[in-house]
Amino acid sequence: MKNPSNPVEQSPAAEQNFLYRLQSLQHAWLNIPPNIRGALWVLLGALGVTSMYAVAKSFEGKFDTLQITFYRSVVGFLCVLIIFTCSRQGFRAVRTRQLKMHGLRSISGLSAMFCGFYAATHMPLAEATTIAFTSPLFVTVLAIFFLSESVQMWRWVATGVGFVGVIIVMRPGESGLSDVALVALLGAFLAASTLILIKKLPLNESPYVMLFYFGLIATLILLPFTLSVWKTPTLWESTLMIIGGLLGSLGQLSFVLGYRVGVASAIAPFDYSRLLFAGIIGALFFHEYPDIMGLLGAAIIIGSTLYIARREQKSRSQAAETDA
Repeated sequence: MKNPSNPVEQSPAAEQNFLYRLQSLQHAWLNIPPNIRGALWVLLGALGVTSMYAVAKSFEGKFDTLQITFYRSVVGFLCVLIIFTCSRQGFRAVRTRQLKMHGLRSISGLSAMFCGFYAATHMPLAEATTIAFTSPLFVTVLAIFFLSESVQMWRWVATGVGFVGVIIVMRPGESGLSDVALVALLGAFLAASTLILIKKLPLNESPYVMLFYFGLIATLILLPFTLSVWKTPTLWESTLMIIGGLLGSLGQLSFVLGYRVGVASAIAPFDYSRLLFAGIIGALFFHEYPDIMGLLGAAIIIGSTLYIARREQKSRSQAAETDA
């Protein structure tokens, strides 16, 4: 006679019940419209990336930016290694004919990440995040030289207006722009360069392959420099650095998944939630409160980049209708 209190005898039923609930959740998730799923992924990515910078900021300058960037690269690389280890193809999937392009993209992306960490730890989090959103403005300029794109007058005007917003946020004084603000702006430029290099890669190049080579190359480049500035963290500090790396990896993967399932023009505006998260986290944990000029500059930057994105989508739609 079966003993109902015996957990071993109940385990098959419990396991079936768990699998049923898991399948029900998966079915419910897939029934959500793709753009909404994409938006949720982007929101998760925005929260993950902002939280990663907040963790770095919490060290209050104790560790060099190189060491923080190194931890982020190593943790991200380990996450990608786990993905390939568990995949059916294994590490055969990382074969590529675009090694040189991956190298350039990794150096550019690594430099942008370093600038992002430096800016986030040396200036208000919301301000650093606002300047980072100037990246699409730089893409407009770089696309002319490296993608041979023709830029219409409306896009130049929107880009110019966006850079007016940058000047308002950065508020140069008599001595000019601060070094930290310039580093933040350089990070936005390098992020735009990274996007241009990604566009130069073949369309069939897997995002996971990009992440693999980025993690590998970034870790190898950073290792000798990090050793020269290394400070041994406590167990708690090491844990925080690992958590920060995991949050960054989660954010990066969430953005990839979001743009895969949703239409880019529909979900891209949700990326601006990073400003909201940065403002909330900055106020709650670092006592940073945006002023009127900062909010005005952020509104101008967001408005100009959204306008560019919407006009580009409209132009593509009209071109598609003409071809049809």
